[in-house]
Amino acid sequence: MQKISIKHGIFINDLRFCFYHPNAKVKKFRKNSGFRKPGNLMIESLFKSWSINRNRSFMIGYQLSDLNAAKKVE
Repeated sequence: MQKISIKHGIFINDLRFCFYHPNAKVKKFRKNSGFRKPGNLMIESLFKSWSINRNRSFMIGYQLSDLNAAKKVE
C-alpha cells in the first residue's frame, strides 16, 4: 500500500493496527479492544498524535464496521 501511495505522491505518516481479537489463537492477544472496529480508540489516538482537521478528514473502508467506527468520531 505504501509503495503504491508513494508512486502517486501520497505519503503515509503513520500506520497502526490492533493485535487483539476476541477469537485470537494466541491467548495473550485474545481479548476485546476498543482499538478494533467498530471501536474508535485507534482513530482517536491518531487525532491525538497528529494535527488532523476532523472536518476535512475521511476514512476509507469497505465494511460496515469501518463506517460505524468513523461515525463515532464525528
